[in-house]
Amino acid sequence: MSARHQIDVLADAFFDFDGIDLKLVAEKGKGRVRAPESFKKADFVKGYVAYLSGSVNIDNQKIIEEKMDELIASKIIDSDIPTSNVEFMDVVDLVNKFGKSDYLRDWIRVQNNFVGFCVGAKTSASVLKSIKTEKVVHSIENFEQAFSSINVSKVNLGKVRRELVAYYIQNYSSLSKLDEFELLDKISDRI
Repeated sequence: MSARHQIDVLADAFFDFDGIDLKLVAEKGKGRVRAPESFKKADFVKGYVAYLSGSVNIDNQKIIEEKMDELIASKIIDSDIPTSNVEFMDVVDLVNKFGKSDYLRDWIRVQNNFVGFCVGAKTSASVLKSIKTEKVVHSIENFEQAFSSINVSKVNLGKVRRELVAYYIQNYSSLSKLDEFELLDKISDRI
């Protein structure tokens, strides 16, 4: 069993995914086509590992798998989880809250968005908790408008999406106030 698989199994065992108020489907279960309001359990495990490590860099095919697993384990150990005042359940509560909107539910169900959201919400959960869902819908639409101006042929799209979603969610208070072009200017500095 690879170290990555062990991390996934431990994450699955450590966090009670059955106790959350969301529909999760296992990889071997029904597909999203048949369960359009469900989340893949594997995506939640990845989001949890990203939350624990404080990093969106949890899946990098350019790094030997064994070394990637060691890097993730090292980041989890260094992430100082016991002193964090935000637990993963707080992030899950936000996903549940925003999932009431079809637009946000579909947006969060995209694996790269979810991983970035989990890392970003670790910092900004208290701010996001107090924001009305409609306002978040508008701000994510604005983010997507700005993001759509990125030249996808020049970047690793998945990596950039995870990083920029994490950056946006971490800094939601200030970045959500920007218009599309101001936001594009800010996020383009991060690429």
